[in-house]
Amino acid sequence: METKKLIQIIVIVVAFGAAGWVLYNGLFSGSGSPANQSQTSAQVKAQDILPNGGQPWDFSVVAEPNSHHFQFDAVQYPQLNTTTDVGVATSSLIQPPPLPK
Repeated sequence: METKKLIQIIVIVVAFGAAGWVLYNGLFSGSGSPANQSQTSAQVKAQDILPNGGQPWDFSVVAEPNSHHFQFDAVQYPQLNTTTDVGVATSSLIQPPPLPK
C-alpha cells in the first residue's frame, strides 16, 4: 500500500476516534446516565420565551380586535405619479425582438 493512502487512513481513523470520544464525554459525563440528566433538567423551572402566550399556536392575544400588534398604516408613503416622476413611457420598457432576415 502506498504511504499516502496509509497516512489518509490513519488520519480518518484518528478523526473518527476523536469524534466518538468527544460525543461519549458529552453524553455520559456529569451525573452518570442520560436518564439522570433528564430528571435533573425536568426539575428546573421552564422559562417562558414567547412574548404573547405560552403556546406557539395561541393567537388569542394578537387576534383581539383592539390589539395594536399589527400596525399596517404605521408609515405613509407618497404616491408615485408615473407621468412626471418616472419619465419613461411604459411602451418603451420592453422592446420587441428584432425580426430575422
